[in-house]
Amino acid sequence: MIQNAEQISAAARKHGAVRLFRAVVLAAGCIAAAACSSAPKRPEVITDTYNLASVRLESGNTALAAADFTAAETHFAEAYRMALSIDNAGLLCRVLLSQVVWQCSVRTEQAYGRADGLLEQAVMHAGRSEEKEMLQVLCSVYGLYIASCRRSVPQDYAAVLASAEKKLAKEPYYLGFVRHTLGDCHMTIPAYDKAYDAYRSAAEIHKQHLYLQEIGNDWYAAASACSLAGRRQEALDALEKALVFDRNAENSAAIAADYFALAQVYKKFSSGGDDIKKAAAYAQYAAAMYRSIQYEADAMKCEQFADAILSQD
Repeated sequence: MIQNAEQISAAARKHGAVRLFRAVVLAAGCIAAAACSSAPKRPEVITDTYNLASVRLESGNTALAAADFTAAETHFAEAYRMALSIDNAGLLCRVLLSQVVWQCSVRTEQAYGRADGLLEQAVMHAGRSEEKEMLQVLCSVYGLYIASCRRSVPQDYAAVLASAEKKLAKEPYYLGFVRHTLGDCHMTIPAYDKAYDAYRSAAEIHKQHLYLQEIGNDWYAAASACSLAGRRQEALDALEKALVFDRNAENSAAIAADYFALAQVYKKFSSGGDDIKKAAAYAQYAAAMYRSIQYEADAMKCEQFADAILSQD
């Protein structure tokens, strides 16, 4: 920032020199163009940094879905830095919204507070973006997502999300997120059957566009809704579907979580020895998977679960 008169004067001189230089270059360009009609056309917009930042954002979302929070943080920070360097308000908004999900995955009130702050920044950038209307709608969806994580959603959540769907129809990734958030909101009521339908619908949208990790997450959430509703077989079926897509995505942490969820469903609805054996076997396999990716705390949790149910058998 320029602090004094001397610096202002120097800056003005520099600006004048740049203007003169540009004028000379433009004049030379006109002469060159007249001399050579085959001169290549220059692009109206350069998007090199935007494209690189978008790739980092996508990588961050992928890492987040795989529960690789360290990698997600790194990718989001770099995507934000690049988006800021070109002052792209729309991209800044999208990066901040992904960081909202990252903070909410921590599941603490302090993290939800940080998510609130990130959402406020996203709303500010949305307001000055060329995609203003769409991004403001998207921000309202993420606001409901934070509310669902706190398990305190407004009564009109379904109407808000239905309106958002219409305006996000051409954004399949976010349209799927809207449906998944609808399921999350239904879970807080609770309305488990409606939540299952919303998660299944999200999976269908994500499947059409091959968002593999999101599909696995959708079916995992659907399994949770079924389990809480007392629908054993549908919960097991949903987890098998989650496994298919998590394997296809090579999402190791999600695969391990699927197996541990299978263990929990078999234990919850146990009808005898075979169910207990299956529950223990799935938990032990989940522990081995977690250990293969160095998630030691999760591995120990699965082993303790298996040991506890075997000791009661």
